[in-house]
Amino acid sequence: MRPLRSRITGRQRGLAAALACALSLLALSVIVPASAGVNWFWTEIGRTGLDSGQRFEAVETWDQSGTEDNWYSYVEFLSGPQGHRSVFLMEPVGSGDTLTITINYRGPTGAYIEWDMYLVDQTNENWVNVLDNQGLPDWVWAERSTTITDAGRFLDADGHIVVVWQTADTTDASQLDYLKLSLSGDAPPVPPTTSTTVRPRSSITIRPVTSTTARPVTSTTARPQPTVELPPTDTWFDYQIGGAYSPHSRVGIVSRDWYDAEAEPGLYNICYVNAFQAQPAGSGNSARADLLENWPSDALLGVQDQTWDEEVIDIRSEYSRRVAFNHVKQMIDTCVEKGFDAVEFDNLDTYYRFPNFISMDHAVAYARMLNDYSHQRGLASAQKNSAELIADGSHRKAGFDFALVEQCSVYNECGVFADAYDSNVLAVEYRRQAFNNGCGNPRWDFPFVLVENSSSAPGVDPDVPRDFC
Repeated sequence: MRPLRSRITGRQRGLAAALACALSLLALSVIVPASAGVNWFWTEIGRTGLDSGQRFEAVETWDQSGTEDNWYSYVEFLSGPQGHRSVFLMEPVGSGDTLTITINYRGPTGAYIEWDMYLVDQTNENWVNVLDNQGLPDWVWAERSTTITDAGRFLDADGHIVVVWQTADTTDASQLDYLKLSLSGDAPPVPPTTSTTVRPRSSITIRPVTSTTARPVTSTTARPQPTVELPPTDTWFDYQIGGAYSPHSRVGIVSRDWYDAEAEPGLYNICYVNAFQAQPAGSGNSARADLLENWPSDALLGVQDQTWDEEVIDIRSEYSRRVAFNHVKQMIDTCVEKGFDAVEFDNLDTYYRFPNFISMDHAVAYARMLNDYSHQRGLASAQKNSAELIADGSHRKAGFDFALVEQCSVYNECGVFADAYDSNVLAVEYRRQAFNNGCGNPRWDFPFVLVENSSSAPGVDPDVPRDFC
């Protein structure tokens, strides 16, 4: 278990050492600020975006909606090796016998990762689950609230409430733009007459046993998600990431570079983005965000892919994945602005080629962030190669919609992708025999394109003749 990491206000700084070292009761009467709100904050497992300039006071103001991403207006909670648990000591606003909890949440949907909010019942020291992210949209700000009628059992002798925000999953983060506890009603609640405030014990499991009390009915306000469109299945496909040119009249799908090319009118357009490696320094227009010199240093692993002279992106931690994701977002936005229908994120398989540094779980977590945002912007997302993801269903966890694969005939992987995506597969081959084998196999009901110059892949020379089936 990691050491406790305190995040406290300036008024509380003098208590930091004592509070961090002693797992004893909190000196609540000493650290209550003048205004109602968050009194004290600590993270037991994992870490939060507070290390990157965020302040927990941001949750007092509701100022984010839709897909807005003002880093300093919310707090991000990053899961660590054992998940995540943050504990807040809060002073509810107002007085009364009912408690209303309201949050403005953005993060993964509960069907993918469940984030839960618990209150500590001071009468019996139980955890009570009061809110979660079930039914909320992926990475779009959404309101969730609940009202509890027996608020007294959650108040300590000083009128404070211990709030826990946590997940047992290690894969992805969540964000809170707003968190408010309000008391109202006919009569003020009576705090328990038992011992002073109970601090949640460090030995409690990351997935606490919930109370027998039924989970409160919650209300949700969320914007509908855009519908993504998959590629057509009855047309030819051309791979033009090395340079755009007028496609063959029978081509209905084309993949082109996000920066150098525009979408082809009337076709299904896939936007090529190298999200897992940095393009070589000085290899293109200096304004390209994917060039090595334009990537944030915190997103670079310091490991070179010697084949393409590209540096591998660091996706090992929640923090580095978020830095990389925030950088790639501008490329995805450009794809949308240019009218593309889908996106392919290249070098997904870095986990396979650099296993000493990157794991499959790292790649899936990062891909999920990219895919979720792409879906929010109305783009479908293609799994680029990496057949290994399919065996345990990781391709579904990552959120891919279809596959765009290179040399599946050479590596005997066409069937793997067909089983996972049916006819929603686009295949690129660089050898004539492999292309013929793929086209001649009646099991593969998806298009193949031949780019007959393996030395030019994946930067395809537009002058090299194509063949299609």
